[in-house]
Amino acid sequence: VFFPKVPEAWTSRGAAFLNLDAERGAPKKVGFAFAATHATKGWSTDNIVKTILMHHDSVEWVMLGGPSDTEQLQALKAAGLPDSIRDTCKLSLETLTGVLSHLDLVVGIDTGPIHLARMVYTDTLVLFGPTSVNRWGPGLFASQHHRALSMELPCQPCSNHGGPVCPLKHHECMETLMPQHVSKVVEEMLEARS
Repeated sequence: VFFPKVPEAWTSRGAAFLNLDAERGAPKKVGFAFAATHATKGWSTDNIVKTILMHHDSVEWVMLGGPSDTEQLQALKAAGLPDSIRDTCKLSLETLTGVLSHLDLVVGIDTGPIHLARMVYTDTLVLFGPTSVNRWGPGLFASQHHRALSMELPCQPCSNHGGPVCPLKHHECMETLMPQHVSKVVEEMLEARS
């Protein structure tokens, strides 16, 4: 599958947002797509913060969200996310695309920025709960560059797009997915880029 090249104006705005000229040789840059329209796709605030803190000394994180995600971002900060971490919540879609094109990896739930990251050839790690890895996962792109992480429970998938509550009322697909599971794969994927 071929995707068109990201316009230079977008990549320039993305580079300016990430301050790339001033940060040559800086740590790897990793985005975290933390928000989704459907609640059952979500991963807990504590798990997101713990995962980020596991790599905070070696990775520069960027929180990937939009204007409707600022409340969730504030909850992440209240749970211990460092204030110094940049976020894309106020950026245009074009600038967000430019930012994604410069990242080494995008980690997150099954949501828009993950799919957009694939389109700009940025490595992705997607955390799957209620939705289908076969339908929405890396598919043809599956490789060391695009990976899906799922607990592969018998009840998965339960929905095409997710919903407001787990149909079985336990949400184990996302609640049993722990930061150490994600951290291990993040390390493997970043090591493969070295």
